[in-house]
Amino acid sequence: MSQERIEPECYPIHMNFLPDIFRKKAVKELHETPEKSKELDKLKHLLSNDKTTAGIDFEEDFIRLFLRHNKYDVSKAFPYVRNFVNFRRNYSNLFINIPDEHFATKASTRFISVLPYRCPDGCTLILIELGKWNLDEFSLEDVERMAIFTFLQTLRCPMTQINGFKSIIDFKNTSIKYFRYINPSTLYLLYHVAFVVFHSEPESLLNYFPTSILPQQYGGKLNDYHNEDMMRKLNKEHRNFPIGGQPNYF
Repeated sequence: MSQERIEPECYPIHMNFLPDIFRKKAVKELHETPEKSKELDKLKHLLSNDKTTAGIDFEEDFIRLFLRHNKYDVSKAFPYVRNFVNFRRNYSNLFINIPDEHFATKASTRFISVLPYRCPDGCTLILIELGKWNLDEFSLEDVERMAIFTFLQTLRCPMTQINGFKSIIDFKNTSIKYFRYINPSTLYLLYHVAFVVFHSEPESLLNYFPTSILPQQYGGKLNDYHNEDMMRKLNKEHRNFPIGGQPNYF
């Protein structure tokens, strides 16, 4: 006799507060305590005296996310900020938003989706369906721009800063020619995201995620999972992403 699957409740992607359970998680796992507030000043001091980052007006929220990522270890957070600054300078063309009309005229913009519910651990879940990218319609540069604004804008939520991302990459309807487009900027994005890759057996995702947060084609319950209005909003707010970052949503 099969047992009914019991699934945890999941928070929505849109939030304007940090639940107490995740405040405690930040303290326990990221060492985010009142005593650690001085670490932000230490990081700002290092950045102001480094030749790569001196003179940049950093948003405190933005550099705090690097501290959270490195459990408030300034010595580890500092090179991450420097690496971002170098990446932002070397690939400045990728930090510009795409024309808004692309969302209405190019179906390829649907290749990336921020799913409407978070994982049980609070992670933001990003779905990348590479087969929806028409190589003749949408440039690699615009694909990378969309990926960058999706990750950077969702990182403006403290829930995502504390809990991170998971990314599902679906290779259905792709071919070997897609892999010719892998370059350093693409690898940089993939390196900094925890992701699940699958090809022939999408139902295996149920080993990782509850059905309530997955689209139907993967054995989940979501029907209309791509929120175009949200993607347009993220793109608009991204603009030309400043080298010093943007403030949090709350």
